[in-house]
Amino acid sequence: HGMSKATKEEVSELRSEWKFYALMTFVGAFKSTFRFPERSCKDWERALCDPLASGNEWIVETFIRSWAVREGDGDVLVVPQDWEAESMKTIRRLFGEEDAHGFLDVETLSRLDIMHAVFEDALESRNDLANVVAQSAEKLDKARRRAKIPALQECVRQVHGEPVGFDLRGRAYYTVSNDVRLFRADKTAPTEEEDPSWSTPYVSLEEV
Repeated sequence: HGMSKATKEEVSELRSEWKFYALMTFVGAFKSTFRFPERSCKDWERALCDPLASGNEWIVETFIRSWAVREGDGDVLVVPQDWEAESMKTIRRLFGEEDAHGFLDVETLSRLDIMHAVFEDALESRNDLANVVAQSAEKLDKARRRAKIPALQECVRQVHGEPVGFDLRGRAYYTVSNDVRLFRADKTAPTEEEDPSWSTPYVSLEEV
């Protein structure tokens, strides 16, 4: 289906955010642990822009799974009767704002911020994710050494991966497991106060 001009602009903004890449790598790494649905980056773009559109309802379940499924719950997902009110407790805690808005009530980039913050909180607080992180890091390090890619200070946490290569301008390129696109980081070693500058120059054959 074709996108409206407004949606195209929102998708373009998503593709310039490193948090979108971080979100995709988290979903790929912990898909089995959280029982996330199998979705492509393209599906995520559309759902973040309009989570209530027909066919995008899965992103609400994914959001609920990211904070409602606790360590040791296994496959059980008990959805709170008023999940929006329950999710607001998590959002207020993470953002420190009493007047924060809910997942369905914000603009696209703010929805991305919420998803990223909730996923990062799970990564920090759940001990059962440590083994998955260690295994991912080991696999990435082996792949890096096989490809003779130098180890650099990374743009984001180790779980988010190593660059697959660099161009002549020193920009790093990243991939995710469930999509053919390439993400590009202009800064490979930002300071703690500085976000890397990202773009998604290569998405799919139909969009190139």
